[in-house]
Amino acid sequence: MDASYRLAKNLVKLGYHDLPAETIEIAKKDILDTLGVAIAGSSESGGKELMTLVGEWGGKEESTVIMFGMKVPAPFAALVNGTTAHSLDYDDVILSTGHVGVSIIPAAFSIAERKGNVNGKDLITAVVLGIDVECRLGEASKPLALGPGWLYTPLYGVFGAASVAGKLLNLDEDQMVNAFGIAYSHAAGTRQPIVDGALSKRMAAGLASQAGVFSALAASKGITGAKNCFEGKFGLFNVYHRGEYDNKTLLADLGKYFPIVNLGFKVFPACSATETAIEATLALVKEHKIRPEDVEQIIVHASEYSRNVCEPLEIKQNPRVTVDAQFSIPWVVATALMKGKVTIENFTAEAIKDPIILDVARKVIPRVDAEVRGKDIFPAIVEIKMKASDTVYSRREDVATGHPDKPLSWDDLASKFRDCATHGRKPLPDQKIEYIIQAIHELGNVDDVAEIIGLMG
Repeated sequence: MDASYRLAKNLVKLGYHDLPAETIEIAKKDILDTLGVAIAGSSESGGKELMTLVGEWGGKEESTVIMFGMKVPAPFAALVNGTTAHSLDYDDVILSTGHVGVSIIPAAFSIAERKGNVNGKDLITAVVLGIDVECRLGEASKPLALGPGWLYTPLYGVFGAASVAGKLLNLDEDQMVNAFGIAYSHAAGTRQPIVDGALSKRMAAGLASQAGVFSALAASKGITGAKNCFEGKFGLFNVYHRGEYDNKTLLADLGKYFPIVNLGFKVFPACSATETAIEATLALVKEHKIRPEDVEQIIVHASEYSRNVCEPLEIKQNPRVTVDAQFSIPWVVATALMKGKVTIENFTAEAIKDPIILDVARKVIPRVDAEVRGKDIFPAIVEIKMKASDTVYSRREDVATGHPDKPLSWDDLASKFRDCATHGRKPLPDQKIEYIIQAIHELGNVDDVAEIIGLMG
Protein backbone atom coordinates (compact mmCIF):
# COMPACT_ATOMS: atom_id res chain seq x y z
CA MET A 1 0.00 0.00 0.00
CA ASP A 2 1.31 3.44 -0.94
CA ALA A 3 2.51 5.70 1.85
CA SER A 4 -0.22 8.16 0.88
CA TYR A 5 -2.75 6.02 2.76
CA ARG A 6 -0.75 5.94 6.00
CA LEU A 7 -0.03 9.66 5.83
CA ALA A 8 -3.68 10.45 5.10
CA LYS A 9 -4.91 8.28 7.98
CA ASN A 10 -2.54 9.96 10.42
CA LEU A 11 -3.48 13.40 9.14
CA VAL A 12 -7.21 12.79 9.51
CA LYS A 13 -6.97 11.00 12.86
CA LEU A 14 -4.83 13.35 14.95
CA GLY A 15 -6.22 16.35 16.82
CA TYR A 16 -4.96 19.19 18.97
CA HIS A 17 -4.89 16.99 22.07
CA ASP A 18 -2.42 14.65 20.33
CA LEU A 19 0.20 17.36 19.84
CA PRO A 20 3.14 17.76 22.23
CA ALA A 21 3.29 21.21 23.84
CA GLU A 22 6.60 21.95 22.08
CA THR A 23 5.04 21.53 18.64
CA ILE A 24 2.19 23.89 19.52
CA GLU A 25 4.59 26.62 20.60
CA ILE A 26 6.78 26.25 17.50
CA ALA A 27 3.69 26.37 15.28
CA LYS A 28 2.63 29.66 16.85
CA LYS A 29 6.14 31.02 16.31
CA ASP A 30 6.04 29.96 12.67
CA ILE A 31 2.65 31.56 12.13
CA LEU A 32 3.85 34.85 13.62
CA ASP A 33 7.09 34.75 11.64
CA THR A 34 5.46 33.86 8.33
CA LEU A 35 2.82 36.56 8.61
CA GLY A 36 5.49 39.11 9.53
CA VAL A 37 7.72 38.39 6.55
CA ALA A 38 4.64 38.41 4.31
CA ILE A 39 3.84 41.92 5.52
CA ALA A 40 7.39 43.07 4.77
CA GLY A 41 7.43 41.21 1.45
CA SER A 42 4.28 42.97 0.29
CA SER A 43 6.39 45.91 -0.83
CA GLU A 44 8.81 43.77 -2.84
CA SER A 45 8.89 43.07 -6.56
CA GLY A 46 7.05 39.94 -7.59
CA GLY A 47 4.20 40.10 -5.13
CA LYS A 48 3.02 43.52 -6.28
CA GLU A 49 2.89 42.49 -9.92
CA LEU A 50 1.23 39.22 -9.04
CA MET A 51 -1.45 41.06 -7.05
CA THR A 52 -2.15 43.24 -10.08
CA LEU A 53 -2.75 40.11 -12.14
CA VAL A 54 -4.96 38.52 -9.49
CA GLY A 55 -6.92 41.76 -9.21
CA GLU A 56 -7.55 41.67 -12.95
CA TRP A 57 -8.89 38.13 -12.68
CA GLY A 58 -11.38 39.10 -9.96
CA GLY A 59 -13.60 36.43 -8.45
CA LYS A 60 -15.36 35.62 -5.21
CA GLU A 61 -14.17 37.59 -2.18
CA GLU A 62 -13.13 34.73 0.11
CA SER A 63 -9.68 35.25 1.57
CA THR A 64 -7.49 38.20 2.54
CA VAL A 65 -4.41 39.22 0.58
CA ILE A 66 -1.99 40.56 3.18
CA MET A 67 -1.44 44.34 2.96
CA PHE A 68 -3.29 44.77 -0.34
CA GLY A 69 -6.75 45.57 1.01
CA MET A 70 -8.50 42.91 -1.04
CA LYS A 71 -10.23 39.57 -0.69
CA VAL A 72 -9.96 37.12 -3.57
CA PRO A 73 -10.70 33.43 -4.20
CA ALA A 74 -8.86 31.28 -1.66
CA PRO A 75 -6.29 29.76 -4.07
CA PHE A 76 -5.31 33.23 -5.31
CA ALA A 77 -4.87 34.55 -1.75
CA ALA A 78 -2.58 31.60 -1.03
CA LEU A 79 -0.64 32.36 -4.21
CA VAL A 80 0.04 36.00 -3.40
CA ASN A 81 0.60 35.56 0.34
CA GLY A 82 2.95 32.64 -0.23
CA THR A 83 4.91 34.72 -2.73
CA THR A 84 5.22 37.80 -0.53
CA ALA A 85 6.17 35.67 2.48
CA HIS A 86 9.05 34.18 0.49
CA SER A 87 10.15 37.39 -1.24
CA LEU A 88 12.76 38.47 1.32
CA ASP A 89 14.14 34.97 1.93
CA TYR A 90 13.53 35.82 5.58
CA ASP A 91 11.14 32.94 6.30
CA ASP A 92 11.62 29.79 8.38
CA VAL A 93 14.20 27.19 7.45
CA ILE A 94 14.44 23.43 7.90
CA LEU A 95 17.01 20.98 6.59
CA SER A 96 14.60 18.52 4.99
CA THR A 97 12.77 20.87 2.60
CA GLY A 98 14.26 24.35 2.91
CA HIS A 99 11.16 26.29 3.95
CA VAL A 100 7.71 25.16 5.07
CA GLY A 101 5.67 28.01 6.51
CA VAL A 102 5.52 29.96 3.26
CA SER A 103 3.49 27.26 1.52
CA ILE A 104 1.53 25.92 4.46
CA ILE A 105 0.48 28.97 6.47
CA PRO A 106 -0.94 31.05 3.57
CA ALA A 107 -2.91 27.95 2.55
CA ALA A 108 -4.18 27.53 6.10
CA PHE A 109 -5.47 31.08 6.43
CA SER A 110 -7.00 31.15 2.95
CA ILE A 111 -9.04 28.02 3.70
CA ALA A 112 -9.88 29.21 7.23
CA GLU A 113 -11.41 32.40 5.87
CA ARG A 114 -13.23 30.62 3.07
CA LYS A 115 -14.70 28.10 5.48
CA GLY A 116 -15.35 30.48 8.38
CA ASN A 117 -15.31 29.98 12.14
CA VAL A 118 -12.03 28.07 12.24
CA ASN A 119 -10.60 28.30 15.74
CA GLY A 120 -6.98 28.64 16.76
CA LYS A 121 -6.58 25.08 17.97
CA ASP A 122 -7.72 23.70 14.63
CA LEU A 123 -5.36 26.03 12.77
CA ILE A 124 -2.40 25.00 14.92
CA THR A 125 -3.22 21.32 14.44
CA ALA A 126 -3.43 21.68 10.67
CA VAL A 127 -0.14 23.59 10.51
CA VAL A 128 1.75 21.03 12.60
CA LEU A 129 0.38 18.13 10.54
CA GLY A 130 0.94 19.88 7.21
CA ILE A 131 4.57 20.41 8.16
CA ASP A 132 4.69 16.76 9.25
CA VAL A 133 3.73 15.52 5.78
CA GLU A 134 5.97 17.94 3.90
CA CYS A 135 9.07 17.29 5.99
CA ARG A 136 8.66 13.52 6.05
CA LEU A 137 8.77 13.55 2.26
CA GLY A 138 11.98 15.56 2.39
CA GLU A 139 13.59 13.46 5.09
CA ALA A 140 12.80 10.24 3.23
CA SER A 141 14.10 11.33 -0.15
CA LYS A 142 17.64 12.19 0.95
CA PRO A 143 17.66 15.43 -1.04
CA LEU A 144 21.13 16.48 0.08
CA ALA A 145 22.61 13.23 -1.16
CA LEU A 146 20.84 13.38 -4.52
CA GLY A 147 21.10 17.05 -5.35
CA PRO A 148 19.46 16.84 -8.79
CA GLY A 149 18.55 20.52 -8.89
CA TRP A 150 15.02 20.26 -7.49
CA LEU A 151 13.86 23.10 -5.27
CA TYR A 152 12.34 21.20 -2.39
CA THR A 153 10.29 24.05 -0.93
CA PRO A 154 7.69 23.90 -3.74
CA LEU A 155 8.24 20.25 -4.68
CA TYR A 156 7.18 19.06 -1.24
CA GLY A 157 5.36 22.24 -0.24
CA VAL A 158 2.44 21.44 -2.49
CA PHE A 159 1.77 18.32 -0.40
CA GLY A 160 2.13 20.26 2.84
CA ALA A 161 -0.31 22.88 1.58
CA ALA A 162 -2.76 20.20 0.44
CA SER A 163 -2.47 18.59 3.88
CA VAL A 164 -3.17 21.75 5.86
CA ALA A 165 -6.06 22.68 3.56
CA GLY A 166 -7.50 19.16 3.64
CA LYS A 167 -7.29 19.01 7.42
CA LEU A 168 -9.17 22.29 7.79
CA LEU A 169 -11.77 21.12 5.26
CA ASN A 170 -12.28 17.94 7.31
CA LEU A 171 -11.51 15.65 4.37
CA ASP A 172 -11.84 11.95 5.10
CA GLU A 173 -9.00 9.51 4.42
CA ASP A 174 -10.01 8.71 0.86
CA GLN A 175 -10.45 12.38 0.00
CA MET A 176 -7.06 13.16 1.53
CA VAL A 177 -5.41 10.49 -0.60
CA ASN A 178 -7.06 12.08 -3.63
CA ALA A 179 -5.82 15.51 -2.55
CA PHE A 180 -2.27 14.12 -2.45
CA GLY A 181 -2.76 12.65 -5.91
CA ILE A 182 -4.07 15.91 -7.32
CA ALA A 183 -1.23 17.80 -5.67
CA TYR A 184 1.24 15.45 -7.34
CA SER A 185 0.09 16.81 -10.70
CA HIS A 186 1.37 20.22 -9.52
CA ALA A 187 4.64 19.13 -7.88
CA ALA A 188 7.50 21.09 -9.42
CA GLY A 189 10.28 23.57 -8.81
CA THR A 190 13.99 23.74 -9.67
CA ARG A 191 16.93 25.89 -8.62
CA GLN A 192 17.30 27.55 -12.02
CA PRO A 193 15.51 30.77 -10.97
CA ILE A 194 18.21 31.22 -8.30
CA VAL A 195 20.93 30.89 -10.94
CA ASP A 196 19.15 33.38 -13.20
CA GLY A 197 18.18 35.81 -10.43
CA ALA A 198 14.52 35.47 -11.42
CA LEU A 199 11.50 36.70 -9.46
CA SER A 200 9.88 33.33 -10.08
CA LYS A 201 12.10 32.08 -7.22
CA ARG A 202 9.79 34.04 -4.91
CA MET A 203 6.69 32.63 -6.55
CA ALA A 204 7.72 29.02 -5.93
CA ALA A 205 6.20 28.93 -2.45
CA GLY A 206 3.08 30.78 -3.58
CA LEU A 207 2.50 28.42 -6.48
CA ALA A 208 2.78 25.44 -4.13
CA SER A 209 0.39 27.05 -1.67
CA GLN A 210 -2.14 27.81 -4.40
CA ALA A 211 -1.90 24.30 -5.83
CA GLY A 212 -2.31 22.72 -2.40
CA VAL A 213 -5.46 24.71 -1.73
CA PHE A 214 -6.83 23.81 -5.14
CA SER A 215 -6.01 20.12 -4.64
CA ALA A 216 -7.84 19.90 -1.32
CA LEU A 217 -10.86 21.80 -2.65
CA ALA A 218 -10.98 19.61 -5.76
CA ALA A 219 -10.83 16.46 -3.65
CA SER A 220 -13.65 17.80 -1.47
CA LYS A 221 -15.82 18.01 -4.60
CA GLY A 222 -15.16 14.40 -5.56
CA ILE A 223 -12.29 14.77 -8.03
CA THR A 224 -9.93 11.82 -7.77
CA GLY A 225 -6.16 11.82 -7.90
CA ALA A 226 -3.47 9.18 -8.32
CA LYS A 227 -3.78 6.83 -5.35
CA ASN A 228 -0.14 5.75 -5.42
CA CYS A 229 1.35 9.19 -5.87
CA PHE A 230 4.38 8.65 -3.64
CA GLU A 231 5.56 5.07 -4.17
CA GLY A 232 3.78 3.98 -7.35
CA LYS A 233 5.63 3.04 -10.54
CA PHE A 234 5.40 6.67 -11.62
CA GLY A 235 5.07 8.12 -8.13
CA LEU A 236 7.06 11.00 -6.65
CA PHE A 237 10.00 8.99 -5.36
CA ASN A 238 10.41 6.83 -8.45
CA VAL A 239 10.07 9.65 -10.98
CA TYR A 240 11.71 12.57 -9.18
CA HIS A 241 14.27 10.59 -7.18
CA ARG A 242 14.75 7.43 -9.26
CA GLY A 243 13.70 5.22 -6.37
CA GLU A 244 16.26 6.69 -3.96
CA TYR A 245 14.25 7.09 -0.77
CA ASP A 246 13.69 5.46 2.62
CA ASN A 247 10.18 4.21 3.36
CA LYS A 248 11.03 3.64 7.02
CA THR A 249 12.07 7.26 7.48
CA LEU A 250 8.95 8.40 5.68
CA LEU A 251 6.59 6.64 8.09
CA ALA A 252 8.63 6.27 11.29
CA ASP A 253 6.81 7.15 14.53
CA LEU A 254 3.77 8.64 12.83
CA GLY A 255 1.79 10.57 15.39
CA LYS A 256 4.69 10.56 17.84
CA TYR A 257 7.55 12.31 16.05
CA PHE A 258 6.81 15.72 14.54
CA PRO A 259 9.47 17.28 12.24
CA ILE A 260 8.39 20.80 13.24
CA VAL A 261 10.75 20.43 16.22
CA ASN A 262 13.63 20.84 13.74
CA LEU A 263 12.37 24.20 12.47
CA GLY A 264 14.62 27.25 12.60
CA PHE A 265 14.03 30.96 12.11
CA LYS A 266 16.15 33.59 10.40
CA VAL A 267 17.73 36.74 11.75
CA PHE A 268 18.99 37.89 8.34
CA PRO A 269 16.94 38.36 5.12
CA ALA A 270 19.15 36.20 2.94
CA CYS A 271 19.68 32.56 1.99
CA SER A 272 20.33 30.40 5.03
CA ALA A 273 23.60 29.25 3.43
CA THR A 274 24.99 32.77 4.02
CA GLU A 275 24.01 33.22 7.65
CA THR A 276 26.99 31.60 9.38
CA ALA A 277 29.35 33.72 7.26
CA ILE A 278 27.41 36.85 8.24
CA GLU A 279 27.56 36.00 11.94
CA ALA A 280 31.28 35.19 11.82
CA THR A 281 32.02 38.48 10.05
CA LEU A 282 29.96 40.56 12.47
CA ALA A 283 31.66 38.88 15.44
CA LEU A 284 35.16 39.52 14.05
CA VAL A 285 34.39 43.17 13.29
CA LYS A 286 33.09 43.70 16.81
CA GLU A 287 35.84 41.78 18.58
CA HIS A 288 38.78 43.31 16.72
CA LYS A 289 37.23 46.70 15.88
CA ILE A 290 37.95 46.12 12.20
CA ARG A 291 37.59 49.07 9.85
CA PRO A 292 36.67 48.30 6.23
CA GLU A 293 39.43 50.48 4.84
CA ASP A 294 42.04 48.38 6.67
CA VAL A 295 40.94 45.09 5.11
CA GLU A 296 42.92 43.60 2.26
CA GLN A 297 40.95 40.44 1.61
CA ILE A 298 38.29 38.16 3.11
CA ILE A 299 38.32 34.43 2.51
CA VAL A 300 35.16 32.49 3.34
CA HIS A 301 35.50 28.71 3.55
CA ALA A 302 32.02 27.28 2.95
CA SER A 303 30.59 23.78 2.78
CA GLU A 304 29.74 21.92 -0.40
CA TYR A 305 26.07 22.69 0.20
CA SER A 306 26.81 26.42 0.02
CA ARG A 307 28.02 26.32 -3.58
CA ASN A 308 24.96 28.19 -4.91
CA VAL A 309 25.83 31.25 -2.78
CA CYS A 310 29.49 31.17 -3.84
CA GLU A 311 29.37 30.66 -7.61
CA PRO A 312 29.61 32.07 -10.21
CA LEU A 313 31.94 34.53 -8.50
CA GLU A 314 31.48 37.37 -10.99
CA ILE A 315 27.74 37.49 -10.25
CA LYS A 316 28.08 36.94 -6.51
CA GLN A 317 30.49 39.87 -6.29
CA ASN A 318 28.37 42.03 -8.62
CA PRO A 319 24.70 41.13 -8.08
CA ARG A 320 22.47 41.97 -11.01
CA VAL A 321 19.23 41.99 -9.03
CA THR A 322 18.09 41.56 -5.43
CA VAL A 323 17.74 37.77 -5.75
CA ASP A 324 21.45 37.60 -6.63
CA ALA A 325 22.34 39.57 -3.50
CA GLN A 326 20.14 37.35 -1.30
CA PHE A 327 22.13 34.35 -2.55
CA SER A 328 25.63 35.81 -2.36
CA ILE A 329 28.25 35.30 0.35
CA PRO A 330 30.44 38.11 -1.07
CA TRP A 331 27.56 40.59 -0.95
CA VAL A 332 26.30 39.77 2.55
CA VAL A 333 29.81 39.61 4.04
CA ALA A 334 30.69 42.96 2.47
CA THR A 335 27.47 44.43 3.83
CA ALA A 336 28.17 43.03 7.31
CA LEU A 337 31.67 44.53 7.23
CA MET A 338 30.53 47.93 6.00
CA LYS A 339 27.26 48.35 7.86
CA GLY A 340 27.80 46.27 10.98
CA LYS A 341 24.44 44.61 10.30
CA VAL A 342 22.48 42.93 7.51
CA THR A 343 18.87 44.06 7.29
CA ILE A 344 15.97 44.41 4.86
CA GLU A 345 17.22 47.86 3.79
CA ASN A 346 20.42 46.30 2.44
CA PHE A 347 18.59 44.42 -0.32
CA THR A 348 16.75 47.16 -2.15
CA ALA A 349 17.39 47.77 -5.85
CA GLU A 350 19.37 50.88 -4.89
CA ALA A 351 21.36 49.25 -2.08
CA ILE A 352 22.73 46.43 -4.21
CA LYS A 353 24.28 49.01 -6.56
CA ASP A 354 26.16 50.81 -3.77
CA PRO A 355 29.69 51.22 -5.24
CA ILE A 356 31.34 51.11 -1.82
CA ILE A 357 29.74 47.79 -0.92
CA LEU A 358 30.51 46.43 -4.38
CA ASP A 359 34.16 47.40 -3.97
CA VAL A 360 34.35 45.45 -0.70
CA ALA A 361 32.43 42.51 -2.18
CA ARG A 362 35.21 42.12 -4.74
CA LYS A 363 37.58 41.51 -1.83
CA VAL A 364 35.48 38.60 -0.59
CA ILE A 365 36.56 35.24 -1.99
CA PRO A 366 34.32 32.29 -1.14
CA ARG A 367 35.91 28.86 -1.34
CA VAL A 368 33.82 25.72 -1.38
CA ASP A 369 35.67 23.25 0.81
CA ALA A 370 34.56 19.64 1.24
CA GLU A 371 36.44 19.57 4.56
CA VAL A 372 34.16 22.24 6.06
CA ARG A 373 31.63 20.04 7.77
CA GLY A 374 29.57 20.23 10.92
CA LYS A 375 26.31 19.20 12.55
CA ASP A 376 24.43 21.49 10.17
CA ILE A 377 25.10 21.70 6.44
CA PHE A 378 26.14 25.37 6.29
CA PRO A 379 29.17 25.88 8.56
CA ALA A 380 31.53 28.67 7.50
CA ILE A 381 35.01 29.89 8.37
CA VAL A 382 35.69 33.59 7.75
CA GLU A 383 39.29 34.83 7.50
CA ILE A 384 39.85 38.60 7.36
CA LYS A 385 43.34 39.61 6.25
CA MET A 386 44.44 43.10 7.26
CA LYS A 387 46.53 45.36 5.01
CA ALA A 388 49.24 46.80 7.24
CA SER A 389 50.21 43.93 9.54
CA ASP A 390 49.35 40.87 7.48
CA THR A 391 47.29 39.82 10.49
CA VAL A 392 44.53 37.34 9.72
CA TYR A 393 41.50 37.19 12.00
CA SER A 394 39.56 33.96 11.75
CA ARG A 395 36.26 32.68 13.12
CA ARG A 396 34.15 29.60 12.52
CA GLU A 397 30.37 29.39 12.92
CA ASP A 398 28.69 26.00 12.71
CA VAL A 399 25.07 27.07 13.07
CA ALA A 400 23.39 30.44 12.76
CA THR A 401 21.28 32.10 15.42
CA GLY A 402 17.73 30.83 14.99
CA HIS A 403 18.85 27.26 14.37
CA PRO A 404 17.19 24.78 16.78
CA ASP A 405 20.53 24.59 18.63
CA LYS A 406 20.50 28.40 19.04
CA PRO A 407 16.74 29.07 19.09
CA LEU A 408 14.94 32.39 18.96
CA SER A 409 12.53 33.13 21.78
CA TRP A 410 8.97 34.34 21.36
CA ASP A 411 10.14 37.85 22.26
CA ASP A 412 12.85 37.65 19.58
CA LEU A 413 10.28 36.76 16.94
CA ALA A 414 7.86 39.40 18.20
CA SER A 415 10.62 42.00 17.71
CA LYS A 416 11.24 40.67 14.22
CA PHE A 417 7.50 40.92 13.48
CA ARG A 418 7.46 44.56 14.63
CA ASP A 419 10.38 45.38 12.35
CA CYS A 420 8.79 43.57 9.40
CA ALA A 421 5.57 45.50 10.00
CA THR A 422 7.43 48.75 9.34
CA HIS A 423 8.49 47.54 5.88
CA GLY A 424 5.11 46.64 4.43
CA ARG A 425 3.56 48.55 1.56
CA LYS A 426 1.31 50.30 4.09
CA PRO A 427 2.06 51.08 7.75
CA LEU A 428 0.28 49.10 10.45
CA PRO A 429 -0.63 51.05 13.60
CA ASP A 430 1.34 50.00 16.68
CA GLN A 431 -1.83 49.02 18.50
CA LYS A 432 -2.81 46.65 15.70
CA ILE A 433 0.69 45.16 15.60
CA GLU A 434 0.63 44.40 19.30
CA TYR A 435 -2.87 42.94 19.06
CA ILE A 436 -1.77 40.54 16.31
CA ILE A 437 1.29 39.43 18.29
CA GLN A 438 -0.80 38.80 21.40
CA ALA A 439 -3.55 37.02 19.48
CA ILE A 440 -1.09 34.58 17.93
CA HIS A 441 0.63 34.07 21.29
CA GLU A 442 -2.76 33.03 22.68
CA LEU A 443 -3.90 31.36 19.46
CA GLY A 444 -5.35 28.34 21.23
CA ASN A 445 -8.00 30.62 22.71
CA VAL A 446 -8.99 32.36 19.46
CA ASP A 447 -12.48 31.44 18.24
CA ASP A 448 -12.09 32.59 14.62
CA VAL A 449 -8.64 33.05 13.10
CA ALA A 450 -10.10 35.11 10.27
CA GLU A 451 -10.04 38.02 12.69
CA ILE A 452 -6.22 37.89 12.77
CA ILE A 453 -5.58 37.73 9.04
CA GLY A 454 -8.28 40.33 8.46
CA LEU A 455 -6.28 42.88 10.46
CA MET A 456 -3.52 42.64 7.86
CA GLY A 457 -5.65 43.27 4.81
